Amino acid sequence: MTTTTASSVGIPSDNDLPLSAHLTEPAGPAIDTSEIPVTTDSSAQSAAHRLGGKRSRLWHPSSDRRSFIFKVSSVLVYCVLLSAVLFLWLTVRQQQIQLTTLDAAFRSGQLQTLPDRMQAIEDRQQQFVPKLQGEKWQLSLSEQEQRLAAFEQQFSTLLTEVRETQAATARAVARQDETGMKLDAVHKALTEQTSRIDTLASWKDTWSKRTVATATKATPSPGGGQSAAKKPSKPRVIKPPFTLVSIERRGGQAYAVILPAGNSGWTQLRMVSPGESLSGWMLVNISGNQAEFQVNGQAQRLTL
Repeated sequence: MTTTTASSVGIPSDNDLPLSAHLTEPAGPAIDTSEIPVTTDSSAQSAAHRLGGKRSRLWHPSSDRRSFIFKVSSVLVYCVLLSAVLFLWLTVRQQQIQLTTLDAAFRSGQLQTLPDRMQAIEDRQQQFVPKLQGEKWQLSLSEQEQRLAAFEQQFSTLLTEVRETQAATARAVARQDETGMKLDAVHKALTEQTSRIDTLASWKDTWSKRTVATATKATPSPGGGQSAAKKPSKPRVIKPPFTLVSIERRGGQAYAVILPAGNSGWTQLRMVSPGESLSGWMLVNISGNQAEFQVNGQAQRLTL
């Protein structure tokens, strides 16, 4: 005896079958269901019959995965929204608490003292501002002092260099003046030597002419011996050991220019002033173109 159990899963009727089942499957003979033994259907078979009968689609695990992902996403979105709502609620709550505190403070009179406190803070700030400015000015003053010290050092160095340059310039000017004086002295000496050479040249010409005239006078004439015997005797003339070359006057002083005997060089010329002597001949006086010497107690005049 077969026991038939009723299932809670409803079997779709012919009206519930899809249209494709009616179009594709041919109509079969009628089957008497009373003679077919009824067996217990599983839940999977019931679901398969519910989804489409014999040609229903097979169940795949990917559909469950997608469903799980969708559920997890929904939960996350819900949590985020809940967190945002909670944050907004806490913010509003905090604002309400602050407003309540301010309202209570205003009613209790604490806010009335707020301007005084602000004024006190501003006064203290004004006290700190000059102090900060003083510190800044002190730092700036220190920097300025350092710069001033460096500038003074540079100025001292430049001043020393300028003084050294001035001293070198003064020495150069002194040397230039000394050189100019030496040049003037050399020029003067050259002029004197030139005039002396001219004087000696003129004296040489005069001496040459005088020598020729003396030689002419010394030639004896006929009958001259008797006349010579009649002349009175004169003081003996001593031959000087030098030759009177010229007489020069410088600064109101007269000088006799003499050339020692046996010397023919112009470098041996000597200038003798009255009172000086040479080889026992002392110059006594100079008059015109004559020089008077004294030798051995006798006066000797030399004429140019």
